[in-house]
Amino acid sequence: MKLKKCLLILPLIFFCTLVFSETSWADFLYKGYVTKTEDQFFLKDEYTNKDFLVSSRLISVWEKIKTLETGDYISGFAYAEVEDRIYIRSIDSAGLKKVLGLWVSGKYIVQFEDFNNVNFWNLASNGVSGPFHFSYYITQGDDGNWKVLFADDERTMIASLVCITDLHIRLSFFDLNTGAPSQVYDLERP
Repeated sequence: MKLKKCLLILPLIFFCTLVFSETSWADFLYKGYVTKTEDQFFLKDEYTNKDFLVSSRLISVWEKIKTLETGDYISGFAYAEVEDRIYIRSIDSAGLKKVLGLWVSGKYIVQFEDFNNVNFWNLASNGVSGPFHFSYYITQGDDGNWKVLFADDERTMIASLVCITDLHIRLSFFDLNTGAPSQVYDLERP
């Protein structure tokens, strides 16, 4: 009788050990800054301050990781099979160091202040209007491009961000009601 009870309890103990141990394969939230070497990526985790070798078994995620540079900030979900390596399942938000700073076109000036704040100015023949301040959030798009959500107290805008070169980016805005393209900002470093 005691043996039968032990046999019934063993699977429960195994399950609890797997779920609650630090070495379980459960996903966890990561946040941190990327360091890129010649052929490897590392993440300094914001929570633990530990450096992890970064990998992914998902081709779409790995392709996005390969576009990251030292100093970029990412967060999302990952899992670990060994202590010093994480396998990223998603990049849910990103701060791209290469877009920080001032960008201009014939009609607009855009200044990405940091990984959360951006200012827009409209240039017109009758003068400059702005700055228009927005919070922004960059996430991984299914089409291989970065998607950017801009928001202030009055409005929300969505754009696709393509880093064409280190000196040229494109923000393609979409109509929130229809999803159709509405405006394209081709921006360059001054």
